[in-house]
Amino acid sequence: VVPSGINIEPLTADEIRSIRDELGITQDTLALACLGNIVFTKRIDVVIKAFSIFRLFNKEAKLFLVGKCYPDMEDKVRRLVDLYGLEGSMTMTGKVDMDVFKKYMKASDIILNLRYPTLGETSASLIRAMSCGKPVIVSNVNQFREFPDDCCLKVDVCDREQDILLSHLMRLGKDPLLRKNVGDNARRYVEENCSWEKAALKYLDVIDRVLN
Repeated sequence: VVPSGINIEPLTADEIRSIRDELGITQDTLALACLGNIVFTKRIDVVIKAFSIFRLFNKEAKLFLVGKCYPDMEDKVRRLVDLYGLEGSMTMTGKVDMDVFKKYMKASDIILNLRYPTLGETSASLIRAMSCGKPVIVSNVNQFREFPDDCCLKVDVCDREQDILLSHLMRLGKDPLLRKNVGDNARRYVEENCSWEKAALKYLDVIDRVLN
């Protein structure tokens, strides 16, 4: 369901422009973001490797890792940044408050929400991003498979994971209309399926069918 405090309304171009100015993200930057705790299950190494190749084709692209990053993961990220020459193209914000977290989400052009392994949990950051009308790339596993293919792009967890992710980035990066369509579909899906009221009705329906 939609996390508390989320307003499912389309963001205007002026709102996004204002937020990007506040965060110091230029208007011509193609902003990619991983949101939430920066941990290995977010496939951060795969994300950075795919981004390093994507960056060769899109010089204006930047990757933002928004959330708490534990020391061992931070060291790993910095080694990858040095290895692939991404200094200046990546930002690790560290832990931020929810207001700043939401601003980075709203300012981003593409959200990366890969997760594996997973315990089948619902991703609050994913639902928030979709409710903002953002195109999101997810891992094609477990609960994420339930989302329609037209409201998020999916990456198989296999030996081609990095290539598939790069392919999605290339498509989204060069096609603003595709980004808008996927984002609009995502927002519409959340609006139609993820309210607390509709979730409660589904639980009641299951209970009713079990009891009867």
